[in-house]
Amino acid sequence: MDLPHMKKPYLNFALPPPTEAGEFVVLGRHGHIYIRNLKKEDTDFTIDKYQSGECDSYNYLYHENFSYYQFDATGCDYLRHGCRIDSGMKVLDIGANIGAFARAAVLRGASKVYCFEPMTPTYRCLELNAQFAPEIIETFKLGVSDQSESTTFQIHTDYTHNGGGQMTEINPFLSNVVHSETCALIDIRAIFCDKIWGDVDFLKIDIEGAEEIVLKALPDAALQRLVCIAAEFHSHTPEFDIFQENFIQRCQNFGFKSFVLYHGDGHLRTINLWKN
Repeated sequence: MDLPHMKKPYLNFALPPPTEAGEFVVLGRHGHIYIRNLKKEDTDFTIDKYQSGECDSYNYLYHENFSYYQFDATGCDYLRHGCRIDSGMKVLDIGANIGAFARAAVLRGASKVYCFEPMTPTYRCLELNAQFAPEIIETFKLGVSDQSESTTFQIHTDYTHNGGGQMTEINPFLSNVVHSETCALIDIRAIFCDKIWGDVDFLKIDIEGAEEIVLKALPDAALQRLVCIAAEFHSHTPEFDIFQENFIQRCQNFGFKSFVLYHGDGHLRTINLWKN
């Protein structure tokens, strides 16, 4: 299969890329883009402030990727125990959002980070934030699924609700939709059949409820190649619990160890898998 190692499909913006480590291009409530120093803002961040609305989802995103040390995390909620990024690792970031995890991976020594993000507003930010390390971070305006096709994605509430971008088929009843677009998807199996994208050590996936679709289709060759997997799941149904148990068992058959962190009522959970 001839894969689209795509040129960046969107416009060049007058807004310059961030120049300081803590600066990120983000979306305003109505979709405009601007630069914020999230590192400086992080000094005042608490979960209580986030839940009360004093801090927004970008503050949470920065904290989650750069200064999260709870439950044995090493500064990033996706990295704990043996699930880590070592110098020289190649990373596949599915659901890259504005690029916070990608930039955290660079700071930890990743030699290459392939970022997949389907929605135009978020992708615009990702593309600019990737200029922090343009020789390492590559961005692709694609969603990832179990087949190559197109589908509708939506952002709800406002554009700063950066975790709100979902496939309509995952949550067809979203209210307060502020952005909707048809986006291209690529099959996860096609990624791991590719000589460039498939040559990775670390898989991070956080795609707002569609993780099960992708991970069910993850080929055995990927589990043989990968050293670490970090996934954030957004489900708490009995059926999903069965999938989670089966997926962890499948990974263990390939030599992975695992740790599951349940946040709050278990609706949100982080799963870390790693090989020694």
